[in-house]
Amino acid sequence: MSFRIQKYLKKKAFLKPLETLSEKSQFEVAVVIPVLAELAHLPQTLQSLQKVRGDFAVILVINNRLSASTHQKQDNLQTLEQLRSGELSIPNLFWIDCASTGNEFSEKMGVGLARRIGMDSALTILSENGFITALDADTLVEPDYLEQLKATLCEPISAGYFRFQHQKAENAALQHAIDSYEEYLHHYVEGLQLAGSPYAYHSIGSTMAATAEAYVLADGIPVKRLAGEDFYFLQNVAKSCRIVEIPSTVYPSARVSTRTPFGTGQRMIEYKEGRSGEQLFSKSAFEKLGEFLKTVEQHIESENCGFINEIHSDVLHKQLDECGFQSVWSKIQLNYKSSANKLKAFHRWFDALKTLKLIKGLSAFEQL
Repeated sequence: MSFRIQKYLKKKAFLKPLETLSEKSQFEVAVVIPVLAELAHLPQTLQSLQKVRGDFAVILVINNRLSASTHQKQDNLQTLEQLRSGELSIPNLFWIDCASTGNEFSEKMGVGLARRIGMDSALTILSENGFITALDADTLVEPDYLEQLKATLCEPISAGYFRFQHQKAENAALQHAIDSYEEYLHHYVEGLQLAGSPYAYHSIGSTMAATAEAYVLADGIPVKRLAGEDFYFLQNVAKSCRIVEIPSTVYPSARVSTRTPFGTGQRMIEYKEGRSGEQLFSKSAFEKLGEFLKTVEQHIESENCGFINEIHSDVLHKQLDECGFQSVWSKIQLNYKSSANKLKAFHRWFDALKTLKLIKGLSAFEQL
């Protein structure tokens, strides 16, 4: 175990006892799955993982808040019973009890803390140069899941996302909804790729993967989030390494769900209730982003940021003013010597959230 991981476990980790019926205690890969009332779907996910080639551990984080419904609590307790009895089992299966009395989450915690506990605990059973992947309890995988993971994340500090395709929806209307949502997700990432953004990747929890070193370098999963932990975690990871696509497909569920305040399940609810789906961002918004990023790169040695006036965009100028771009630029010039390090510092500042805000602002302006 590296010094970086040891230091993280000592100072930052959220660790809980791991339960298991397995005799093995060290693995190259750990697949971490948050579980909230998933007894109807979890067996299929575990069966899918059992077909994966390779040696790995699966860590389930059975969790609910104090205010969870009676159904959710009973489902979780039944899941724990089946795990402990061996009725629900695959090789090298571990679980963490964050559901029984005294172990529940507080009201402000949710899937972010569940993933964090699972991934932090995974560090304690990983071998040198190990990997951590995130999955959901209703998501299926291909047999080459681990082979492609290890073939793609070759560097000690590296991260990626698996390709994804949602499972078939329960009817034609919901299928149209999930197809539209996937189109929106791919459209956004493709637009960022064309613009040359380092944040051009999918932020979907059940597709994430990272080496253990990359995970701790990003300070783990943000805990105080009921949803969106995947977006903010990958944003942190992208500030230290490039996030790449892993050429194996995972299959998230297309079901209606209220487990998180946004994400796939909520999008399906919106469609089912007749609310319009996602509007694709304008092509010109991505072109303007690309112009901005290219202009910054061309003027990375400029002592002041007056060059930004070369770009004609009130929306861009307003956002940069609100973010204190002039002051940030001065600090970058003062604190970094090489052009490469200055550019890296700029991209750490103009991150995934600022990028999304700009694209939204530019697209909304065009619709006025």
